[in-house]
Amino acid sequence: MKKLIAVVLIGAAIWKFYPREEVQVLTNADLELMDTPYFNLANSPSSKKSALSLRAKYACDGRQHCSQMSSCSEAKFFLHNCPNPKMDGDRDGIPCERQLCGN
Repeated sequence: MKKLIAVVLIGAAIWKFYPREEVQVLTNADLELMDTPYFNLANSPSSKKSALSLRAKYACDGRQHCSQMSSCSEAKFFLHNCPNPKMDGDRDGIPCERQLCGN
C-alpha cells in the first residue's frame, strides 16, 4: 500500500511540474509588429516610380500566356501583378524563359 501511495505522489509531482508548452497571448503591440514588414522595399522611391510607369504602360486584360506578350517586361508585369498567369512553368519568377526572357 505504501508503494502505491508513493507512486501516486511521484506521478502527481511529475504531472504538476512537467514543462508544458504554454500558449502565448498576443497583445496590441504584437499585432502592430506583425503588420510592419521586415523589409519595406515597396516604399523606396525607385520601386514606386518603376511600378507606376509599368502600371501606366500595361494593364491586366486577361492575357495569360507567353504567346500573348510582346516583351519580357510586359511578361514580368503580368506575372507579378495579374491574376492566374500561366507563364512561369518552373515557378522561378522568370516568365517566358524560352520565348522572351531567355538567356
